[in-house]
Formats: sequence, structure tokens, C-alpha cells
Amino acid sequence: MNFDKNDIFSQDPSQDLEDFQDLSFEDQGEEDFDKLYKRAYQYTIKLLAKKDYSVHKIKQKLRDKGYNSELSKKLIAELLEKNYLREDLYIEARIKGFLRKGYAANVILYRLSQEQCHTTAEHIENIMHEIGLNHQGQLKLMIEKKLHLDGEFVKDKEKLRQKVLRYCINRGYSISDASRVYGQVYDELFPS
Repeated sequence: MNFDKNDIFSQDPSQDLEDFQDLSFEDQGEEDFDKLYKRAYQYTIKLLAKKDYSVHKIKQKLRDKGYNSELSKKLIAELLEKNYLREDLYIEARIKGFLRKGYAANVILYRLSQEQCHTTAEHIENIMHEIGLNHQGQLKLMIEKKLHLDGEFVKDKEKLRQKVLRYCINRGYSISDASRVYGQVYDELFPS
């Protein structure tokens, strides 16, 4: 049995796309909305079982799946009410992840604002102290790591210095702090 693509799809491809993308069911009644809501609820529970998400990320995931904003708002309100959607835990996990990667507080604040998660510098400081970090110690560890990795391969001292300082600046540290700590760490690792 042979099929012709014209038997399956209409002549207007945009019409086919509209048929497949319309998951809102706004005009098909309460029963379809309930089925769609239940499917969206199960989808978000599956997502949240794996890891924490922010409200913004859940909205984005639902939008990507084709669910309308009315359904998303109702679903997110229920998830917040049941305490399944914990944005505070998501923000804390993101802060700890950024700190492990060596980012400074101002970069963490910027990155979180890009994800529409809002926190304060004091909150970041509290988490840093909770896990036993401070800015100077973190900067020193990062410079030591880079010097150990690149110190043997880059023979020119000035090129090595510039490379490490660029790395620190990209992580959000000031040039003056990075330069000062670099001098201390370099003298400790490579005494003259």
C-alpha cells in the first residue's frame, strides 16, 4: 500500500503546523482542559522529581511543551501551594554551583538575574560562610590551580601572569585583587 504525502498533509504546511501545535484546548471545554492539566501536572512532577527548578524555568518548560499561560499559572500556583516548587532551594543550589566553579558574588547575582531568580549579596555571603569559603580564599585557590596547571607549560612569566589574571577577571574578580593575590601565590609556589 503506497501513501502519497498529499494524503497525509495539506497543501499549506503552516496549517499542518498549527494543527499539531494547538495544545491549548481553550475552545474544547472543561473536560479537555482537565485532561491537559493532569498531563501538564504529571510532566512537572516528573521534572521536579529529578531536580529543583525556578518558577521561570518551569514556565519556560511548559511553554516549550505547548501549554498555554492560563494552564501554566494555575499549575504553578498549585505547585507552590503544595510546596513542590521551591525556588529558594533552586537559588541555593545555583549559588553553590557557581561558587564551586570559582565565580565572584557580583557574577553570581548577574547570572541569577538572567534566570529571573532574585537574591542578595548577603545571601551569597551567608552561603559562602556556610560552606567555609571567603572571597580571598576562593581567589587564592583558583590562582593556585591555574598556576599548577599552566605553570609548567607557559615559560614566559608575563604571559602566564596575563593568562591567570584574565581567567580571574572572567570569573568576576577585580584586577587589583587578582594581581595582588597572584603575586603572593606565585612567590609561594615559585620562590626565587
